[in-house]
Amino acid sequence: MSAFNLLLTSNGCTNTYPNNYGGDFKIDMYEELHLQGNWEVALSEMTYYGQDFVNIPNSARSMSMTHILVKEKPRNYVIKWKDSKDFQIRIFKTIIGKGYDDHVYNIDIPQDNYTWEGFIKYVNNAELKCQPGYEHFKDKRIQLFDANKHLNVMKNKAFANEDGKFYVSFSGKLKDGLKLTKY
Repeated sequence: MSAFNLLLTSNGCTNTYPNNYGGDFKIDMYEELHLQGNWEVALSEMTYYGQDFVNIPNSARSMSMTHILVKEKPRNYVIKWKDSKDFQIRIFKTIIGKGYDDHVYNIDIPQDNYTWEGFIKYVNNAELKCQPGYEHFKDKRIQLFDANKHLNVMKNKAFANEDGKFYVSFSGKLKDGLKLTKY
């Protein structure tokens, strides 16, 4: 959900809250809102009917309204909040001669709305969650590059000097969300 309107009226729950009036009211919502991440809230419309506000003294009973224009948020999301749950990138090191792969670190991607550029920027700057024994990998990271809407994964210089074979694993939901295929 990237944007929505919510209508709140002072006379909406007078059976539950009989003391509601225009300047001070409570409402019950049918569904609880769970808003993840950062949100901007704005009053988009207000209707005022002349009435007494008992909580405002006579000397302060005047009304003025102002508005501030803010830069509009991007709407060209390639990943929507509802589709971005459980996104993770994992890095593994192949242990030659041992017959198994060792988990090096994770990049956990929080649920949010992402533009293509925003997603790449987040992954390239995200905090790495190193597994025990791999704390020295904090500065050794993969970098994502946009090659005409194709995702290229490269090691940074510190990572490139590391011995061994490494590979990147995208969680199933992340693969589906980005419509990734293996080349």
